[in-house]
Amino acid sequence: MKWLVAIFMIVFAALSCKQNGKAISTATISVKDSVTITNYVAGKKLFAGNCATCHPLNKHADPQMLIGIEDRWTDKALLYEFIRNSQAVIAKDAYAKSMYEAYNKAAMPSFENLNDKQIEQILLYVNIILK
Repeated sequence: MKWLVAIFMIVFAALSCKQNGKAISTATISVKDSVTITNYVAGKKLFAGNCATCHPLNKHADPQMLIGIEDRWTDKALLYEFIRNSQAVIAKDAYAKSMYEAYNKAAMPSFENLNDKQIEQILLYVNIILK
């Protein structure tokens, strides 16, 4: 039964994973198991509902602020805290403050409703799309 669910998830992801009208193949995702696809699809939905307004991932947008975002933050917990409440992190962290100033003091809205797993799913989606 597990293999049937895994096959369904792979087919579902292959059919539903599109970016800019172009299908993203499961080979692009480097699928190790159905959990990766599930997290990718969840991240895509979360990104669309929470992030895409300010961070559009299309040919007309500059995705530079998202490329390698996890590598630029020395502390993963601080990045997650920033996503949940950017102003609190800007007040105490030099890197966050420098980013705030570099982007004309445009504050990111707070996403206190996102838990760690949801943030991980969003980052997985972003990392795959911006490869």
